[in-house]
Amino acid sequence: MKKIKLEDHVSLRLDKPPRLSNTPGTMTLDWSAIHQEALTHFQNILRIDTTNPPGNEAPLIEYLAKVLREEGLDPLILESAPRRWNLVARYRGGSAGPLILNSHVDVVSAEASQWTHPPFGGVIAEDCVWGRGALDMKNMTTYTLMTILLAQRYRLKFNRDLIFLAVADEEVGSRYGMAWMVENHLDKIRAEYALNETGGFTLHMNGKRLYPIAVAEKGVVWVKLTLRGDSGHGSIPHSGNAAGRLGKIIDRLHTRSFPHHRTSVTTEFIKALAHSQSFPASLILRLLLVPGIGDFLLQHVVPPDRANPLKAQLHNTVSPTILEGGDKINVIPSSVAVSLDCRILPGYTPEAFLKELRQRVGEECSLEVLKSSPPSSVAQDTPLFETIRDVVGRNDPGGRVVPYLMTGFSDSHWLNEVGIKAYGFSPVKIPPEFPFSRLFHGHDERIPVEGFRWGLQTFYDVVSRFCL
Repeated sequence: MKKIKLEDHVSLRLDKPPRLSNTPGTMTLDWSAIHQEALTHFQNILRIDTTNPPGNEAPLIEYLAKVLREEGLDPLILESAPRRWNLVARYRGGSAGPLILNSHVDVVSAEASQWTHPPFGGVIAEDCVWGRGALDMKNMTTYTLMTILLAQRYRLKFNRDLIFLAVADEEVGSRYGMAWMVENHLDKIRAEYALNETGGFTLHMNGKRLYPIAVAEKGVVWVKLTLRGDSGHGSIPHSGNAAGRLGKIIDRLHTRSFPHHRTSVTTEFIKALAHSQSFPASLILRLLLVPGIGDFLLQHVVPPDRANPLKAQLHNTVSPTILEGGDKINVIPSSVAVSLDCRILPGYTPEAFLKELRQRVGEECSLEVLKSSPPSSVAQDTPLFETIRDVVGRNDPGGRVVPYLMTGFSDSHWLNEVGIKAYGFSPVKIPPEFPFSRLFHGHDERIPVEGFRWGLQTFYDVVSRFCL
């Protein structure tokens, strides 16, 4: 492997870690010192540009490996393609099934001119840490790093192995990251449980605080829909114009929802939302679970910024994303196509959904499946989920953990597929007015410093209580 000069990317001047005299398992950690150490790592991690594409996770993986080696751990770097690196490190514990602490280290692109602070600056300003990946998900990389460092530093007597896992390529489908790891190196990451992204953030509802934990994910079906017609000169319109006919199909997909479907996870989530509200909002939320009535309320009563995520949890969805057609403005094309990003609920197979889609678009077009994967889910009646529920309640009295269906796609899918129970839990305590959801992949991505500190301590508490 090509050696990378880390000094070209980050400052490695870190505060000395705290040293404790108490015995492992009963000590009181100096969280002030730990938070400072973690913030320094976090800033360094944010300063390493791992935009995907192209990826180039190698510099960050080498940084993590260096920190782990300095603590006495033995990290293993696995290269799936040039400069596409993944890292595994293990802290040895007892014979219970191992626990994976996972994060992906690639990030989406950032338009620097639209940011208040440089997207790869790791700047602390306005009580926040700014940078691409601050929420998605280099905060989690820092949580997992600090947790295994503390376990190693104080020789905690865990009942199971901890597996630190930092992977490439999640933002573009995981081909060089988790999917590659599961296919080629499953023996190195075989575990009973995993903690991953998407969950543990504060959801404020009428003065109450909910903490959704991702226990299920929708499946993915990416489809290319092609429609053929008659070509001709643009000056002579005709009814066989494929572009015009495709527009009607796209309009049907855009304006007409697929049938309402309740899943157990979404039912529990919406009931928890209703419980947090007073009348009439509580009634409206409960009625969302009733087919017909729920769709009417989502369309006409619930504000769009809240209705759209709830719609996605109650329906299979289709989003037209890429259009292909002619190459000259005065020529009617003989063929046009649209790519469709389809997400399917637990209980559906890609094959069953395609039949539903065919009924919606008709027989005149062809459908080519570009990629498909089924939904995934994990049980809630496990010791790890109960530990999450208990710790969050202790660290935020009055906060309530609720299960959550993730409408997107994460590396948890690949883990669940091979029998590793993966929960979305990358905790952050969010103030009520903080624009949390729009900062994911958006301009000025940032995380409140106090929310980061709370998240780190809560994550560590979950892992240590579950493993001790």
